[in-house]
Amino acid sequence: MMIRESRLYLPVQRHLQSDFEVKGEVKIGSKIVDIYAVSKTGTDSLAVELKVKDWKRALRQAATYQVFADLSFVALHRSQVSCALRHSELFNELGVGLLSIKRDVRVEIPSRQSDCVNKLVVDQVRQQLFSGEERLNRGAY
Repeated sequence: MMIRESRLYLPVQRHLQSDFEVKGEVKIGSKIVDIYAVSKTGTDSLAVELKVKDWKRALRQAATYQVFADLSFVALHRSQVSCALRHSELFNELGVGLLSIKRDVRVEIPSRQSDCVNKLVVDQVRQQLFSGEERLNRGAY
């Protein structure tokens, strides 16, 4: 049975929701981020690229997310994570973390704080996703 990428979303959302406000399929510039989250304290942002397989493509995407996220992760189904783990030095060099997902989420490789994050972009995304949504919902009634 083929596992769908969409099945990976809920475990990651549950994993993050105690500390983060979590959104899925977020368009930032020309990118669509599978999961974008902002800490409830407002101090950190986090991006996650979900993939069933093709960890290399996911790593490239997650590395680009470091421009607008303090922390960036690749999230793979646990059945596919062993190959990526054999290249942990590449994840570490890029500062991208690795999550393995089944029903739960394990941090296999921690993410390093991005040194190229553009705080202006993070603030704009935070406003767009989390502040603007409340205004839109109130105005709809």
